Amino acid sequence: MIAVIDGDIIAYRAAAACNNETLPVAEATVNDMVRNILRSVGATEQAIWLSGEESYRRQLCPTYKANRTREKPHLLEPLKEHLVEFWGAAKSSDGLEADDEIGLMSTRYWEDGVPFVVVSIDKDLKQLCGPNYNFVTQERTFISPNDSVKAFWSQMLIGDSSDNIKGVLGVGKVKAERILGPLVHETDMFDVVENLYSDKEQFNINAQLLWILKHQRNPTEVLSNFLTIQKPSVENQ
Repeated sequence: MIAVIDGDIIAYRAAAACNNETLPVAEATVNDMVRNILRSVGATEQAIWLSGEESYRRQLCPTYKANRTREKPHLLEPLKEHLVEFWGAAKSSDGLEADDEIGLMSTRYWEDGVPFVVVSIDKDLKQLCGPNYNFVTQERTFISPNDSVKAFWSQMLIGDSSDNIKGVLGVGKVKAERILGPLVHETDMFDVVENLYSDKEQFNINAQLLWILKHQRNPTEVLSNFLTIQKPSVENQ
């Protein structure tokens, strides 16, 4: 079984915890974290992903993650390199982030029936079908196709304050659950959420910022998906 691991979070948490320690101590902390994860999920191999320097999301929206002004732990980059050299982690390319690489890999495994588990604490990855393991809370969940769809549309309503993405004004987690709760088909979720956006261009931008890529290394994948789920317009009927 393959553990598909969010290396960005592993490196950041270890660097923050070891901010006053030496690099060897921090590297040992990373190693313990990865080994504990593999042991906890029963994985026989791992695929660890790290975000590259560029992100198509920043090019699409200059304010994306612009609120992250806190200085990063000084051991963060050395620990990312350690994950590459010691654990075989890979850095994303083509302007993608680690989340997208995890999305593309886990979706392929899901569709091909390959045993895997996504390992992260990031709520964004609840968009991905299959087993999910939060290595901090040790919570194991299974994300069904319906769960994954609702996770995306919930974020479209709420936004993501950690990434500086504003959703629909006045909608938080509880209200989003109330809006989406009765809905079963993604077509209906699309219609309801789009109608709550006063700015349709912002709707499309937010969709590309919040969507985790699953099939194509193409930032507009979510817009292509919208074309398949929209109800035919009255004029075309």
